[in-house]
Parts: sequence; structure tokens; C-alpha cells
Amino acid sequence: MFFGSPVQNVCIALLIESMTRHHRSLPGRVLNWGPVAFLGVLSYSLYLWQQPFINRHSDAWINAFPQNVVLAFIAALLSYFMVERAFLRLRKRLRHGAGTTIREPDVEGVAVPADRT
Repeated sequence: MFFGSPVQNVCIALLIESMTRHHRSLPGRVLNWGPVAFLGVLSYSLYLWQQPFINRHSDAWINAFPQNVVLAFIAALLSYFMVERAFLRLRKRLRHGAGTTIREPDVEGVAVPADRT
């Protein structure tokens, strides 16, 4: 069916929007539950690190279930805590430590630090 995928995508988007607006509902509470919320935080690292471990065409030990899932989670956890969080702290320090605020873009569309105006 041609319209199935777009309709399904719109329905999923509406469902997510509804759960964020009604966070006290059962689905909203499930999505805000600590382990599920942490999985959302970890999702980018999982996205990056699943590829070496989850390969159904490989017969290697690291690609066999269940160790492939465990190894992907371990790699994602290490990556998140050792790399991603460090860069998030650095970004926060650079934004707040420099003491410059960014004003709205000027006519040419280039954002200029507020102290240069």
C-alpha cells in the first residue's frame, strides 16, 4: 500500500506528541521512567556502536546473540561516559566561560558576538 508508510509515520509522530504533552498518562510515565529515559540518552551511542557487534551475516563470536547486544551496550556506555559527556561538559564550559552572548543574526545572516557590536 502506497499510503501506509506516511500514515504510519504521522500516527507515530502524533502518539509521541501526545505522550509528551500528557506525561502523567501511563505511556508518558513509561517513557519518563528512569531506565527508559537513560536508554534515550544512550541511543546515539548505541546507534554508533551497534554496527560492529550486530551483524547477522557474520559468524564471529562477537556477532552472536546475546553477547553482541551486551557488547554493543558496553561500548555505548563507555563511549557515552568517556567521550560524549566530556564533550558536553567542554561545550558548556566554552559557552559559559567565554562570557560572550550571541545576538540575533544581522542582515547578512551571520551571528556576531554581542561584545563586538
